[in-house]
Amino acid sequence: MAGVDDAVGQVRMTAQVKEFLQRNEMEVSDNGMPVTFTLTRVQKDGMEKASWTISAIDMSGKPRGQAMHTATLPADARQSAYEATLAAAMTSQLAQLRSWVAKDAQ
Repeated sequence: MAGVDDAVGQVRMTAQVKEFLQRNEMEVSDNGMPVTFTLTRVQKDGMEKASWTISAIDMSGKPRGQAMHTATLPADARQSAYEATLAAAMTSQLAQLRSWVAKDAQ
């Protein structure tokens, strides 16, 4: 989890990701394929574009894939809004996540 400044929010979002992956029958392990979720935020005209980049790299360091999900939020949105955008990003990229995990299992 990168780009999340709030330590409590980072812990909650990490747990959210683990639960999502397990619920969708993807194994979660510290020894497995690293999947990184990176939040970038750009504010303009009282609004904020919150973008999640999801990246997977296999154990040999070879990139497996990258996907992005962007949402528009009010400036200074609550932490729960970022958690909701993370859920949306994972749900919208579920097929890609599954394919990356399947490639890693081969």
